Amino acid sequence: STPPFITQRLDQFTSGVYLCAKTREAGIFLQKEWQRCHQEYLAVAWCADRAMKLLPSVGDSKVVSAALGKDAKAEPGSSRQCVDEENGKPATTEFKVLAAEGRARLLSCTLRDQGRLHQIRVHAAHIGMPLLGDDFYGSETKPEAPAFERAALHSWRARVAHPLDRADLELEAPMNEDLRSCIAKLGMSLPP
Repeated sequence: STPPFITQRLDQFTSGVYLCAKTREAGIFLQKEWQRCHQEYLAVAWCADRAMKLLPSVGDSKVVSAALGKDAKAEPGSSRQCVDEENGKPATTEFKVLAAEGRARLLSCTLRDQGRLHQIRVHAAHIGMPLLGDDFYGSETKPEAPAFERAALHSWRARVAHPLDRADLELEAPMNEDLRSCIAKLGMSLPP
């Protein structure tokens, strides 16, 4: 096959850092390295009643360790995941509040274990903070939550070893205008 060689996946409609390689060798290296890299996402969540006390203020954080697996209740062919401590694969996400306004939270989401399919979205919903616009996992989002056309999730920063010299490669993607506008409409400020 010809370049670019895909080394990672993002959920459909997630914006941000996406890693590709120019050569097959670099692609193989980066696929292996990706599981060890530091990945940080930005997300806009809407707190259900049970989550308001969990992460009430800027600077608060919560680590969620909950195994994920295929949702047996989902329609056939669906990629929907769920917390499945018995048969799922380990997954850990750290959520940190960067901005808060009413029920809205701008979160930094760091994958502590290797990323699982829909990991941030499932963990956020699991603790009562579904992402705005997330049709799969946002069932607790109340009617007063603003509409958003996609899951409000952005792959913000990544740090991975360069395939040639193994030096840290720091990547950061600017946020799309739709997410910037949503954050501003909610009365929150973007992180520096």
